[in-house]
Amino acid sequence: MAKRVFKASLSALSIRQLQKNLTAYRDSLTDKCRLLAERLAERGVEIAKIMIVDLDAVFTRELYDSLHSEHEKDTPYGAVFAVVTDSKHCAFVEFGTGQFGED
Repeated sequence: MAKRVFKASLSALSIRQLQKNLTAYRDSLTDKCRLLAERLAERGVEIAKIMIVDLDAVFTRELYDSLHSEHEKDTPYGAVFAVVTDSKHCAFVEFGTGQFGED
């Protein structure tokens, strides 16, 4: 990771400029954290779809097709994303219950 260095002299103008630079850097970190959370959720969708296929739980493709990532809320330091589905039988696949469940 690149090292970020902020320098300032002991003048009032220099300190104010340093404050602006630090605020801009802080805001860029928030944006980067939000982007990371979004990409991790998208990767979670990919992994969940692989797991569904590995469990042979693709009967009608309803569960597979309904998996997606969703923005839940913004936070002071990024955002919360979740992997969600609209399928009614996803809990049965998740916990291995039902007619074709694993031991």
